[in-house]
Amino acid sequence: MEKTLRTFSRALRSQGRFAHAPASICMERAMISFLLDIVGGDMVKGSGDLLAVCKAFGRDKRYVLGARPFCTYAHGLYCLAQLLLPEEVFDALEPPDYKSFLPAFARWRRENPNPDRSLWYRYPEDLDIFNQIYTAPPARLVLFQPLLDNSNVKPRERQHWMAHGVKWVDNYVDELWNMGIGRG
Repeated sequence: MEKTLRTFSRALRSQGRFAHAPASICMERAMISFLLDIVGGDMVKGSGDLLAVCKAFGRDKRYVLGARPFCTYAHGLYCLAQLLLPEEVFDALEPPDYKSFLPAFARWRRENPNPDRSLWYRYPEDLDIFNQIYTAPPARLVLFQPLLDNSNVKPRERQHWMAHGVKWVDNYVDELWNMGIGRG
C-alpha cells in the first residue's frame, strides 16, 4: 500500500502535464484525477471528478430505449474508495448526482461489501460444463516483453509489457482441465 501511495504521490506532482491532455480522453483524465484526489485526501474535488467520469461515460455509448445507462467505471471507483479510505474520510465523498450513477446500487454495495457471487442462473444438467466454468476462479493474466531482446527497437520501447493472449488462454484451459472441468 505504501508503494502505491508513493507512486500516486509522484503522479500527483506531475498531474499538471496530464491536465492539458486532449479532450478525447475526458473520462480517463477524470478517472486518474479521482484516484489522485483520494490519495491526496481532497474528497470535494474527488466528488467532482467522479461526476466527470459519469458525464464522460455516455459519450461513446448508444442509448437503448427504456434502458438506463450504468457507469461501471464510476461505481468501481466509488467501491475502490470505500475499500481504501477510512470510513470518516469516505463519508465526505459525495456520490455523483447523474443519470448513469445509481445511488441505490451504491448504497447496497456499501452495506454489502462482499456480496454473494454464486450463480444466479444455472444451466441444465446436460450443459453443466458452463456452470463449472462460470464458478471457476478467473484466469491469471500472462504478461511478457516481446521486444526486450530486439536490437532494432528503441531501448525505451523494449520495456513495454503486453498481455500474451495465447498463453493466457492455454494456461486457463489447462487449469480448468486440472480442476476436472471438461472431463467427461
